Amino acid sequence: LCVHAVCKVEEVKTVMVDNIEKVLERGDKIDLLVEKTENMQTQANKFHKVGRQLRDKMFWANIRQKMFFFMIAGGVVGAMVLLYCINGGACFG
Repeated sequence: LCVHAVCKVEEVKTVMVDNIEKVLERGDKIDLLVEKTENMQTQANKFHKVGRQLRDKMFWANIRQKMFFFMIAGGVVGAMVLLYCINGGACFG
């Protein structure tokens, strides 16, 4: 009877050791998952920051391009009015 009880205790001990090892492995996997999640969050923050900087850069490039276009258009219209006035047009009364 004692030998049978010792065998059962050893069997239970083996099962408990296996379970503890599995829990530790899961803990390692969870730690790895947490680390990967933190890395992804860091990368997402960097991506968001760079995207915002690019958006702002493109916005100002677009503004400069429009300003340049309107300055050229204004210069052309001004030159046409000036030429009209010089060539005998009734510009200023």
